[in-house]
Amino acid sequence: MSADALPEHDALAAELALGLLEGEERAAALRRVLAEPEFARAVSDWRDRLAPLFDLVPDMAPSADLWARIDAALDGRAASPQRTGFWKGAAAAALAAAAALAGVLVLRPAPPPQIVTQPAPPRLAAPLMPEGASGTMMASYDPGHAMLRIRAETMPDDGRMPELWVIPEGGEPHSLGMIRQAGTTEMAMPAELKAWLVDGATLAVTLEPATGSPTGKPTGPMIASGTLTTV
Repeated sequence: MSADALPEHDALAAELALGLLEGEERAAALRRVLAEPEFARAVSDWRDRLAPLFDLVPDMAPSADLWARIDAALDGRAASPQRTGFWKGAAAAALAAAAALAGVLVLRPAPPPQIVTQPAPPRLAAPLMPEGASGTMMASYDPGHAMLRIRAETMPDDGRMPELWVIPEGGEPHSLGMIRQAGTTEMAMPAELKAWLVDGATLAVTLEPATGSPTGKPTGPMIASGTLTTV
């Protein structure tokens, strides 16, 4: 695509993005950027298209007579028609290169998304040793799924049911719920209880009424306890 084939609106946006406008032309274009959102978007789009071109230009050290040539250029003389023609040609070439590059960028497939896998938090376990009662229990906790499992052999059956508690180091007991007298109990832990299930916390089992402790604290005898440790 050549600069002449572009609509006037888009060509002006491209020339501003390339830095080819000077004086009143540049000031007028900048006023349009402030006043016309569509024109501002066009300038931004051209800058995005042209940005990869600058990466292809090698770094060059300025020549020794650079400042002398700059001083000569600032002598107030107007640009010659030949110079104006040069910039118009440069604009056309740059726009054509940008259009070709835009086509390449559109056709290039997007890179596959990067999937960041977070390591699973370590599991916790606690053997619950009996306190003067028969049977053993094993507790395991999966923090990633907030799932607590209790595997129990036969426990005392005197009309009361086992209730599981977690006791933070130096803290008060918090009920985790009722568990089976035998077999495996799976318990999904709500957010307010997950914070207590950490390495070093104590799990304990007491015998309570079938509906659970009436006070929210252990009321019956403790039949097993153990400390959670990372496995």
